[in-house]
Amino acid sequence: MVCALSELGWITANGYTLLPSSIEDYGKRIEWLTDAAVGRALPVSNPFRQSLTTYLQCAGIDGGYAFFAPSVPNSYKIVFEIHYPNGEVEYELPHISRSATSVRVSTALHHIGRAEYGALREVMVKMMTYPVAREHPNATAIRTIFGAIMEPTATEARQGKKEFYKVLYAYDFTLSSAGAEKSGP
Repeated sequence: MVCALSELGWITANGYTLLPSSIEDYGKRIEWLTDAAVGRALPVSNPFRQSLTTYLQCAGIDGGYAFFAPSVPNSYKIVFEIHYPNGEVEYELPHISRSATSVRVSTALHHIGRAEYGALREVMVKMMTYPVAREHPNATAIRTIFGAIMEPTATEARQGKKEFYKVLYAYDFTLSSAGAEKSGP
């Protein structure tokens, strides 16, 4: 319940509802209050926060709305910029072979986008980059670009504003020389 309220607060605070923009401040307050209730206001190293977070994740309670309807908003995107020794650059999106995979990728992107700890976020991005590196054995580097599709608020949409892509993070992974076996990005 608290996690669902936190998600609702976040959605409201960021203007992703049809409610008037004056409600956004209330959304920020709800998000702050619910985050405090589940220990997210405490330092990451705090044992109480770690214990509570572990319990919430193991029980599946921390999923909020996404627990019942996985990744309804498709707001995050990841693009792989693959560099070759001859200077050629190729762009690729994650390969989705089944609808279940699309839900998992969308959920993973959501978790990456909401991750507060930079080192954890980088590891998650590296894990998504590794299969791409294996598919392109001649590549020398991969820049993984993570961003969000920014939807306009209801008021902005009425004024004709369209969505746009905002780069949030970019990670450069240097691969071993072409022809050599790669251990990953």
